[in-house]
Amino acid sequence: MATTALSTLIPLVRIRKCPENLVLQELRNAHRQFLDETEVWEEYLTDIDSIEGEADYQLTAVHTGVYIKRVKLVKVDDVELAEYQWSLSDDDVLTLKAAPLEDDITISVKVIYLPIETLANGEDWIIKRFGLPIAKCAEARLKEDPVSAEQPVPWFNPLGAAIADEKYQAGVVSAKADKMQDRKSGQFLAEHSTFYL
Repeated sequence: MATTALSTLIPLVRIRKCPENLVLQELRNAHRQFLDETEVWEEYLTDIDSIEGEADYQLTAVHTGVYIKRVKLVKVDDVELAEYQWSLSDDDVLTLKAAPLEDDITISVKVIYLPIETLANGEDWIIKRFGLPIAKCAEARLKEDPVSAEQPVPWFNPLGAAIADEKYQAGVVSAKADKMQDRKSGQFLAEHSTFYL
């Protein structure tokens, strides 16, 4: 899938006098936080061909810069297994409780992805659909952190942080609703206000 640089969201983070590199760092954190909270990034891995009598299969992420947060479902020969019929180790080895009895049976695995902390790009559909809430999360994180109580940063603004967080939380709710409806299309409208809080 195509990706979009998180830096394209910088104009949506409404903060004056904040260095761009700090904004980008918080966008990476916000992107990861959003995906962790909503679990909207779910995909099937490349199908695995079974080996007769083999119960263990190494799972490999399709994308670079991500890791598998958890397995959502497992199908063997298009039959969905119940969660008690498989397990996943910390090093992403899927173990089937009943090993396949023949070779070349298709094992399909749907996973939830999370980006590593330094990933600078996001999936196009995620950035198009949820770029505004991700930007608002970054904005809230920056505005609510004074860094130093004696000399807070110029962009420290608890009220502005609360307003941005409210917009972020609305995006989280929308993402969870989309996930329940199994949607990936659409787009949040961009915010057009020209003032800063």
